[in-house]
Amino acid sequence: QQQVEDTRQAVAADEAQLEMHVVLEIDMQDLQAEKARAKAENAVLKVEMDELAAHRKELQDIQGANCPTCEKLLQETEKLHIIEDLTARGTQKAEIYRKNLKFFEGVYAQYKEKDTALAALQRVVADLKLQQRLFDSKSEELSRSQAEIEKWQSDGLKRIEVLRISLKKEDFAAEARSALAEIDKELKKLGYDAEAHTQARMAEEAGREYQQQLLSLEQARSALVPLEREIETLEISVDASEKHLETLEKEYQSASLKLNESLSASPDLSDLERKYRDLQEQVNSLLTRVGYARNRVDVLDDVKKQQTVKEEEKNEILKQIAQLKMLEKAFGKDGIPALLIEQSLPEIEEHANEVLDRLSSGMMRLTFATQREYRDNKREDRKETLDIMISSSAEERAYELFSGGEAFRINFALRLALSRMLAHCAGARLSTLVIDEGFGSQDAEGRQRLIEAINYVRDEFSKIIVITHLEELKDAFSARIEITKEPNGSQVRVVAA
Repeated sequence: QQQVEDTRQAVAADEAQLEMHVVLEIDMQDLQAEKARAKAENAVLKVEMDELAAHRKELQDIQGANCPTCEKLLQETEKLHIIEDLTARGTQKAEIYRKNLKFFEGVYAQYKEKDTALAALQRVVADLKLQQRLFDSKSEELSRSQAEIEKWQSDGLKRIEVLRISLKKEDFAAEARSALAEIDKELKKLGYDAEAHTQARMAEEAGREYQQQLLSLEQARSALVPLEREIETLEISVDASEKHLETLEKEYQSASLKLNESLSASPDLSDLERKYRDLQEQVNSLLTRVGYARNRVDVLDDVKKQQTVKEEEKNEILKQIAQLKMLEKAFGKDGIPALLIEQSLPEIEEHANEVLDRLSSGMMRLTFATQREYRDNKREDRKETLDIMISSSAEERAYELFSGGEAFRINFALRLALSRMLAHCAGARLSTLVIDEGFGSQDAEGRQRLIEAINYVRDEFSKIIVITHLEELKDAFSARIEITKEPNGSQVRVVAA
């Protein structure tokens, strides 16, 4: 009954603690909700802070441009004000973000503490269930015990009282008590002495002990016979062993003499050891040399492999060098450029002679020579060159020998011819032709022919500019720009013909 009472008290204490289980679960749910709210708020704050930082960086990178949000012209002061505002807003959101992070830490600590308490309460719940089962078991046992006690008090006490009265009145086992009385009478008739009976039984037991000792003695005697036989056998074996030992001693002495004779006839052991060490050192030296030689062989193998790789690399480089030399020759002065020049010379020569024919009234003509003989008469080949030869009615002379008005006309013709060729190759039209002076080197007829040549090619240019100080040439063209130098500076005037 005391155990039942103790169990009842333990169950009551556990039930009092169990009421905290619901409270803890509600607190943990509240903490989870707060944590979720703060986490969602931090996610929004992170996006907003990134946007503010991007806007601030974009504003910092803008120099004298429009605002990226309102498209208005952004002044420097306005830009600084907006950047400060964005920085302040970002700082404010960062503070809230950091507070939420600290709140996370506090929530985690509280959650862990309440989770520990909840685990303890769960253990209390398990203990409460165990106590409840124990309480139920003890209650059932108590009920059975109380029922048995009540039954005993109702039936057993009455039975004990009846038996007590029967014993007092000797009113029980009448037949057995009558038989016992008859046996007592018979013993008295026989003269039975209980003490004598006891002494006789003790004497009989002592006789049994002596009989046992006699039996052990007989057994010892029978075991002694094989022991005596074994002793005789051992004595015979000892004699044989002593004789064998004497034989072994004789053999030992003989072997010892032979050993001494052998030792006296054998070489010096220390000398043999010294020779052995010398030979061992020679072997070690040879092994070292063999190892060194093998390493050298391995190194040579590696060198051969590297040499093969280098040879392949060398051949590849030589191949590239040959290709590059071929390209160098192809793009050198004797290569593609010379070929292009040689192909272009007929066209340049044709255009130059067309202009030169007008400037010289058919008296001058130029040709290009691309080869010349060496001064060494022994050489049969010719060297590459580019000479300009001018033919006139009198003779053929080199370009370098002309000067003055003739040289100007030749240069004018060559430059126009080159311009035409280049424009043709580029597939474009020449825009501007500028002639700076040069008319002063010509006589009246030469100047007139030069003006005719300019008018002849005017359709090939968008604009022709002639720079001259000669008064007689001012009216030769449809429009002119006059520049007059005065004390206050130069004056420009456009004059139409």
